[in-house]
Amino acid sequence: MRKKTFSFFGALWFSFLLFSSCAVQQKAINVNLSLNNGDSLKGELQNMVKGTLNLKHSVITNPQIKWSGVSTIETDCPTRIELKNGDIINGRFLPATPGKANIESEKSRATEVALDDILSINAPSLWKGNATVKASHIEGNTNSNDIGFKLSLARETLNDCISLKANYAYGETEGVLSKRAGNGKIKYDYSVSNVRFMYGFLMLPNMIISPISI
Repeated sequence: MRKKTFSFFGALWFSFLLFSSCAVQQKAINVNLSLNNGDSLKGELQNMVKGTLNLKHSVITNPQIKWSGVSTIETDCPTRIELKNGDIINGRFLPATPGKANIESEKSRATEVALDDILSINAPSLWKGNATVKASHIEGNTNSNDIGFKLSLARETLNDCISLKANYAYGETEGVLSKRAGNGKIKYDYSVSNVRFMYGFLMLPNMIISPISI
């Protein structure tokens, strides 16, 4: 039996893993909190996700504070703030009235929002994107087989952004190769202040895909 497999040029995926492993250490974010019960708390801000604010504290071990119990918040340096309406602000918290957040960013003046309108603070970065796979088999006067995929991924943090795009298409008509093409692109950006610099860039106009007969 004759079987066809394919070997893919590995540089794209190797470089993807290499870039994704690059991490920029973020400066510690000191935070002052006033709670609705009248207590005050200072520490190092870790994040606020799913309604819970996580701190590092010199005495209390890994305190977790319900976001609904926070009255005011102040920080000494910028962090990534995501609002429930989808807006993302890289800024720091200034003094504000109870129940409000006064956010100062490098790109705009201080903006006041309700604490309830904040979805997350310094949340762990996640890969976001989409992938499409398609395949077809046609039998009739002409027999043909086609397969292809498209992939788009991105991960953005306060300091950097990694993006990956790739696509591939392969087709046979009457057992004869009719198309085989692919390309890929990896981009790494590092942000300094409000200016974005490209740190690394790789583009493969034609991925090497070799048929192997077994």
